[in-house]
Amino acid sequence: MATETRLSDLKAFGEHKIIFVKRTTVDIDSQGVETITSTSRASYTPNVDVSSLEQEIKDLAALHWTSEVISSYNSFMASQPKNEIEL
Repeated sequence: MATETRLSDLKAFGEHKIIFVKRTTVDIDSQGVETITSTSRASYTPNVDVSSLEQEIKDLAALHWTSEVISSYNSFMASQPKNEIEL
């Protein structure tokens, strides 16, 4: 039995080009019958190192995460209030 991970719904969205991806794991038996075994979603912001991820994600990041987008995202995050959790 072979197992494949497939990407779908791969897109960069919004002002800061957040990358969204859906991963589906599929088992394929010897007769070619496919069974989905898991589905997950992930998102990646411009301050994330995507170098160890799938090539499609790296390509999308290279296309959309310009220095201007990264700078804008970092400025936006720096302007957000820090919510300290008291224990």
